[in-house]
Amino acid sequence: MTKRVIEWNMPINFISANASKEAKKGHISTLHTWWARRPLAISRSTIFASLIDLPNNTDKQNEINSIIKNLSKSDKRLHLEAFEIFSDTWKLEKPKILDPFSGGGSIPFEANKLGCKTFANDLNPVAVIILKALLEWPAKCQSLKFLDKNNAKCSNQKDLLIKLILKYADIIEKKSFQEINKFYQYRQLEGKNPLAYYWIKYFKCPNHLCNTEIPLLRNFYLSNKPNKKVVIKPIFAHKKVSFDIVAGDKIDFDASQGTISRGKFNCIICNQVFSSNELRKASFKKGLKEKLVAIIIQTTSGKKYFKPTQEDITTFNSAQSFFNEKIKTWPYEIDPIPTENIRTPTGRPLNTISDPFYVHLQIVNYGINTWGDLFNNRQKLALLTFLQNFKSISNDILTECENLGLLNAEELTTITLGYLSIIFNRFMSYNNNLNRWVLGGESIANCFSRTGLAMVYDYPEVNPFADSFGWKTQVTWIIEILKRNNWDNETQPLVSNYSATELPFKDNFFDAVITDPPYYDNVPYADLSDFFYVLFKRTIGNKFPELFSTPLTPKLDECIANEKLLRRKSSINSSDYKKLGIKDKNGFNNLLTKSFKEIFRILKPTGIAIIVYAHKTNEGWETMIDSLNRSGLVVTASWPFHTEMKNRLQARSSAALASSIYMICRKRLRKDIGFFSELSILAREKIFEKLNFFWDEEVNGGDLFISSIGPALEIFLQYKHIENYNGEKISSKQLLQFIRQSCTNYVLGKLLKNTSVEMIDKPSLFYLLYRWMFLNHDIEYEEARKIALSTGLNLEEYWNKRGSFIIKKGSRIRMLDSNDRIEHYETDHLIDAIHKSIKHWENNQFDEIKLIIDKFTNLQEEFWLLCQALIETLEPKMSEKKLLEGFLLSKKKILEY
Repeated sequence: MTKRVIEWNMPINFISANASKEAKKGHISTLHTWWARRPLAISRSTIFASLIDLPNNTDKQNEINSIIKNLSKSDKRLHLEAFEIFSDTWKLEKPKILDPFSGGGSIPFEANKLGCKTFANDLNPVAVIILKALLEWPAKCQSLKFLDKNNAKCSNQKDLLIKLILKYADIIEKKSFQEINKFYQYRQLEGKNPLAYYWIKYFKCPNHLCNTEIPLLRNFYLSNKPNKKVVIKPIFAHKKVSFDIVAGDKIDFDASQGTISRGKFNCIICNQVFSSNELRKASFKKGLKEKLVAIIIQTTSGKKYFKPTQEDITTFNSAQSFFNEKIKTWPYEIDPIPTENIRTPTGRPLNTISDPFYVHLQIVNYGINTWGDLFNNRQKLALLTFLQNFKSISNDILTECENLGLLNAEELTTITLGYLSIIFNRFMSYNNNLNRWVLGGESIANCFSRTGLAMVYDYPEVNPFADSFGWKTQVTWIIEILKRNNWDNETQPLVSNYSATELPFKDNFFDAVITDPPYYDNVPYADLSDFFYVLFKRTIGNKFPELFSTPLTPKLDECIANEKLLRRKSSINSSDYKKLGIKDKNGFNNLLTKSFKEIFRILKPTGIAIIVYAHKTNEGWETMIDSLNRSGLVVTASWPFHTEMKNRLQARSSAALASSIYMICRKRLRKDIGFFSELSILAREKIFEKLNFFWDEEVNGGDLFISSIGPALEIFLQYKHIENYNGEKISSKQLLQFIRQSCTNYVLGKLLKNTSVEMIDKPSLFYLLYRWMFLNHDIEYEEARKIALSTGLNLEEYWNKRGSFIIKKGSRIRMLDSNDRIEHYETDHLIDAIHKSIKHWENNQFDEIKLIIDKFTNLQEEFWLLCQALIETLEPKMSEKKLLEGFLLSKKKILEY
């Protein structure tokens, strides 16, 4: 079997750097919201490298490496050489490429651009529409046929489509403007129409002696820039709250102190603090009420804020009355305002605050039960009006296409409506009551600016006709994508809607399967995309009835470990999991295994598969290893690509992973049993070999451990079973423990200049490793426990002990540095000695330092090595690093003292 370039070498640092520079304008991520898309530069480079045979001589290999570097850049002129090599390699027949979990489409998009016969599949109907818009519809437009072949007006199919979208998007807006603009742009402020209306939620203090309206705010700022402070100041009278807008020197209170903090809220008047349960109870009984507190305009000098008048309140109330009358004219069977329930574990709306819910859909705890509940009354009017005008244009588009002499006029009509429906979805993602006001940039983030729908207590209501964030803005984003992306391809991409566990393709069909499967419990795609599903169903559901035949997106076959996302689950019997679409670790494992077995089945014997994975938990990686092993696929290479290289601090915080691991797999015959004691030696050698390369490529922190999994699997997955000599099977969990231990030994060896780590005590090794991975950030206990075990430390024996540098608070671990350790502590370990020494150095107490160093006479080399390792590990601005640097500069003076 010929080795491919990707199985030899990849310039991961170079490619990752270019991935982090991808421009936003015209990028496919701006087409429609989708979560965890792969960077295009990485997709493009890995697809190419997986389809090109490795040259035999070194010069040619280096040349290919340079070509891949150019391919990862955004300048398309640098891609031509790679395209020529690809075309020459596959001149007889283009390779057939499948992504069975296509999602947002990065992989099939780049495969199609390269010239592959591209197959994109996803179970989720929302993803399928996105894929059609990226792949299928542009190709269909290229093949439009006219009765008059010399029709000059239609010589460019892309221009024709753009013209149709612009024309009918404009018609939708103008019709809507005529009907409802009176409820938005009824008055101007400094000659400007409103950009947005800023609302806050409030409820009455549960203390019956107080019973005052309490605004629900984390702070009172509208702008918190160094040179621009604007706040809403609460004014209480007769148990009601109103607001003034105050700026600059006129701010006479601490605006940073809101009423909500860490799940609790306090009453400004009576100073009582209440749990979030009180808030939820009030939400269930009467719902949270809202107040309009500011109107925002955009000027040439920035945003300005105005206090609402009674006219603003009256106009909003009039919009509700207008909506009540207008909805009576809705001619379609389906309700225009989505009545579908937001998903809960039981399939029913919550009745009490003790009912179970999904953590990513926390809004159901506040009486928000249907997707229509995400819109205030004026937003419902905008939704109804724009939707009604959308529905009215279908026949007009068809007539125009027929008049142009199109043989497939119906198809172009559907495509045009498809892009308009995407515009409508973008529009509504900025027109709901979960939008966020972004203080830093004085901007608006839509409801999916975070992965999950949490409760929002203050939000900006966008003016649909504003120049920013309104309908026109969303049209512009779509047109930019169509203009900037080249549609030329000889083959027609195929988009399908199947479960990855049951694909409709023949055995041994694909030259490559490249996919980014779901990461355990990472993103609940189906639940989140229901927001868009119910909108698509109302705009183009009649054009794609096979995609939108169910109330919500399919959940039963979705590959996700969503049991991990359940909260208050004790009332649910695990025997009901299957019918409720709840999957535990085994449920996820089974679905992922079936998917990987399908990849094995449809992949040609000489084919290649790439499986992308990025999950920080052991459970996630255990299921990945089990599924790969059970599928029969063998890992032949692996590469960590990271997209946040410039922000090393973020990559090493909160156990966050900046890297995704691209595992290269083949169909190969495997041996039945391998013995762990023999294979572990080979695996450790492979791990160290690859870690040397990854270390030079600046892969660090938790990413380095994840990066070491692939090299180990290259050894272990050559066998169906790994056992000890006594027949005891080695589990995936045990393999991960071995891999983590190997990686720990490697890192400590690097940091301590390959000195014997056995001479350094376990708590000190743990401190060094923790700082190297996470700096001064708190992390989850389970993550800290695994790190401690890799150094041989039992964390429970050390946390929260008097004088300990390890603090456990709730489910998180915090590591104290020398400045934080204020309690008395003994110098039992090297790190204790170092912490005390640098504090004594800071106070010029050299006698005390000498006493400490004398205590560790036999470990002086290790003492100074650990100091140097910490200096190289910590960030420049960290105070402990500065103390250590000064201390080390005084080493000669200390030793001679």
